[in-house]
Amino acid sequence: MSLGAVFPTNKYGEKGLFYIGSQVEKSYYGDGFYLFGQATISSTFSSEFAKYTYLETLVSTFIQLSDNLTVAARFLQQSSWNYPRMRQLILDDMRGVRGYGIQGMAGDNRLISNIELR
Repeated sequence: MSLGAVFPTNKYGEKGLFYIGSQVEKSYYGDGFYLFGQATISSTFSSEFAKYTYLETLVSTFIQLSDNLTVAARFLQQSSWNYPRMRQLILDDMRGVRGYGIQGMAGDNRLISNIELR
C-alpha cells in the first residue's frame, strides 16, 4: 500500500489532493495447474470527492493437459474515472489490433483476454 502527500496546488489548479493506492497479488501452483491474480486500485481525494481513480484486475492461468499440451489464459481489466482526456486507456500496444489503426481506440475502460493452446 502506498500513501501520498497533500500538495498545495497541482497543474490543473486543484488544491489539497491526497493520494492512496494499493496492490495485492496471489499465485498458486499445483500439479499441472498455475493461477495468478492481481488487483490494483488508486485514487486521489479532495475533501470527500474521489478523483483520478484507477482500477486494474489481472488473472493468468495455465492447465497442463498432457506432456505436450497446455491451455493458457489471461484476463486483464482496466478502468479509470475522473481523469483528464490526456490519461486514456489505449486498446492496443505499438503492434496494433487487426482492423484498427495504431492507437485508434481509446477510452476509460479496457478489457483484454486471450486463450491459447500450446
